[in-house]
Amino acid sequence: MTETKKGKRSINLFCGYNLNDKEQDYLTRATLAEFEKPKHARRTPLELINETKNVMKYYHKWLTV
Repeated sequence: MTETKKGKRSINLFCGYNLNDKEQDYLTRATLAEFEKPKHARRTPLELINETKNVMKYYHKWLTV
C-alpha cells in the first residue's frame, strides 16, 4: 500500500510500526477522520496506532460472531 518514488529510500509512514495492508488501510481512514476534528481534540499518532492494533486484533472475531 505504501508507495515511494523510484530511487528514494523507503519512508516509514506508520511511526516505525510494520503494519499489514488491512492495518494500513484502517489507520489511514482513522487519520483522515481525525482531520475533521478541531486541533485540540485530535488523537496522537501513537493513540491511533494502538487503536489500529486493537481493532485488527479482534477484527476476525467480530466477523465470525
